Amino acid sequence: MRDTELTTQQTTEVEQPQESLETQETQAQDEVEATQAQAESTLTPLALKRQEIEQKEDEIAALQNQLTELNSMIESLSKEEREQAYTPKNQQELVRAFYVDKTNNDLKERILEIIESIKVYLPPAKISTKQKQVQIDNIKQQITQKQESIDIIDEEISDDNEESDALREERQVLSGELEELNNELKVLKEQQCQILSPILEADLTTKCYVDMQLQKLLTTLQQADNQIQQTLNNHIQLANTKDSANVKLSGNQSISGVKSFASINATSATISGVANLPNPQCANNPTIDNHLTRKAYVDYGGGMRSLGNQVNARIDLRLAQHFHFTMTGRGNIGVSNWGGHGKSGTITIYRAENITGFLAPFSFRIPQSGFRGTETFAYFCVASNCIKLSRV
Repeated sequence: MRDTELTTQQTTEVEQPQESLETQETQAQDEVEATQAQAESTLTPLALKRQEIEQKEDEIAALQNQLTELNSMIESLSKEEREQAYTPKNQQELVRAFYVDKTNNDLKERILEIIESIKVYLPPAKISTKQKQVQIDNIKQQITQKQESIDIIDEEISDDNEESDALREERQVLSGELEELNNELKVLKEQQCQILSPILEADLTTKCYVDMQLQKLLTTLQQADNQIQQTLNNHIQLANTKDSANVKLSGNQSISGVKSFASINATSATISGVANLPNPQCANNPTIDNHLTRKAYVDYGGGMRSLGNQVNARIDLRLAQHFHFTMTGRGNIGVSNWGGHGKSGTITIYRAENITGFLAPFSFRIPQSGFRGTETFAYFCVASNCIKLSRV
């Protein structure tokens, strides 16, 4: 019995490690399969990339072959044909290195030509700046001596005698020599500045060069200012000449000759002499004997005026000389303003049968009645309370 239990226990202990090993083996197999699947999934894009790289390499090889063929064709072309073939036709077209190199070389050659042409105009630099300064100092010393001699002569000149005349002639000679020395000094200074003048924009410069350029600029500005001032003076003179000959919008002027106006519209104007005025217009009434009159004043201020339709008419005799209106209903006739002493004219009334009477200051020498149809009356203003009427 005891031996049987020991045997069973030993068998159980042997089976348990065996089952654990099988489980581990299964897990390891699964891990291997997962690793293989992952490797295959990783290798597939790599294979595609490798295939794509091979295709690109084939394309590059084909393009290199084409480029080799084109270079062979280019080598067979002449220089003029290559320049024409490589020169771009528009701004958007790409360019080859040949065109860029050629353009750079041409530009360098042009720059060298410009520098050489500039050197032609530069003063000879055989004399150093120090030697040039020595010449300038000598000229300045001579100028000082000449000026001192002139000052001495000025002190000795006194009266109009022969000695003074000789001194004046000597002074004139010295003044000419002094002027020549000043001009020579000016030329030497300019040459000295030009020897040290910068050629390229990045070159350093000297105060002498800057001062010389500023002096040239000031001279140019002064000349331009003088020219502008002269032009301005000419324009002012021309404007004054034309202004004196023009008719002003205000102020008093005398205009001579015969003037023709295309049109005229004035509220107040005085015109003397001969003037052709086509259909002149004016809004004012005449107030003195020599004033011109307008149609409205002639028609209504001193001519005929229509009062339209009336019933009880009240006439303002200031408005015209002659009046006419229609009595559309029965009524009387009076005045609103008598017009002034001596005013006279006529009053014509249509449908006069509607007149019932005339109010003061109207008065007939002989009372009238039986009005009908069209009646005309003459009036004369004696006073504000007496206007004489007469039936015509």
